[in-house]
Amino acid sequence: TNTNTNTNTNTSNNTITMAENIQNMNSTGDAVNSEPLRLRTALGFKSLVRSMSGLTSGSATSGSPNTNQARAGGALFAESQMPSSGKLTVESDRQVIKEIEDKVMQTYVHFAVLAQCTLVNLLDEHAGRNPKDKLHFTLHGKQFSGNDVAMLKDQLGALEHIEQRIAVLDLSRNLLDSEGCTKLFKHVVARLPILTELDLSENPLMGPAAMRTLCMYLGNSVIEVLHLRACGMNNDAIRHLQRFKFPKEFKRLDLSVSGQKGEGRAALRSQCPRATHAHT
Repeated sequence: TNTNTNTNTNTSNNTITMAENIQNMNSTGDAVNSEPLRLRTALGFKSLVRSMSGLTSGSATSGSPNTNQARAGGALFAESQMPSSGKLTVESDRQVIKEIEDKVMQTYVHFAVLAQCTLVNLLDEHAGRNPKDKLHFTLHGKQFSGNDVAMLKDQLGALEHIEQRIAVLDLSRNLLDSEGCTKLFKHVVARLPILTELDLSENPLMGPAAMRTLCMYLGNSVIEVLHLRACGMNNDAIRHLQRFKFPKEFKRLDLSVSGQKGEGRAALRSQCPRATHAHT
């Protein structure tokens, strides 16, 4: 029997069980149709939303005080805390354990996407599906990567009334890289007609290469606020911005905790006066 002193308190049997339940619901259409879910659940609406919000980092219509409070936290699958990084009595088992970890992580991400879509749909239905309501959609800290973009696209596409009204998309503290960023803009952001705020903060795998993608797609979007805190942006990334003409509607670019030096900061300010550089 293998022994391992590393533990990860952020995954649980309950999470995996709920993920399987959500996936089963999705296969029958219930995850994208709130009516069957509402009729079948024994929980009251508030209890259901409270339970799901804790697992999806929260979701709300614009102006809800719960949105910012629910955003804190997120999953952590730190490599140093995973069983495959520990001491094993049988070294040949490490690859098998790693494959199991990957499946658990994938299940976690897929559950987060399905649960968030279900939660937003329920909240919207409860609010009367007012077409003027602007929606927040968050997958903060869910290990979301480029490999998961297709699933997010499909799930949002099945909720067209939701997709058309998402004004804020929070994908902070995840695993998006430059390629994943391209997929995100091409397959998701391009389908959100009123998206004005995008949070990609704490996606350290993005790096300067992702700035090319951002500049390529940003000019054709209606995004007014873009958060790129701690995304590994440096002076190379700023050089791409120097050649980019910000839309007149653009209001704020957050590059806090990035690696650009004085020269890069000055260049960015000349291009986007409302760019922020706190703690760089």
